[in-house]
Amino acid sequence: SVMDYPAVNIAPRGTQQGQYFTTRPGPYDLWALEFAYSPAVSDPQTEAERLETILSRSTDPMLYFGNDADDMRSPGKAIDLRCQPHRTRQRSHERRGRQVRHPRAVIPGNA
Repeated sequence: SVMDYPAVNIAPRGTQQGQYFTTRPGPYDLWALEFAYSPAVSDPQTEAERLETILSRSTDPMLYFGNDADDMRSPGKAIDLRCQPHRTRQRSHERRGRQVRHPRAVIPGNA
């Protein structure tokens, strides 16, 4: 989501560099924009049905979004275990190993 504040995506040495940052709206962004900015209709019943159709997608896993109030950085202080700052779609155990090795590889003077 463009509403996240993800870390810069820097590829490890020897791998192809992709985008450094999110460059386009994701599924949640497009859904939120549809709800907030799509034109309303004048008939109250039709408008209620239109909004219900948009809101009925709230359980779609592709629309999951958690903000800072939801994340689990402070145990017992948040509400949603699925919120993990700086998580990517890769498997977390694979990423953890790279996270430990990677800073040494991108800081000048370290190999």
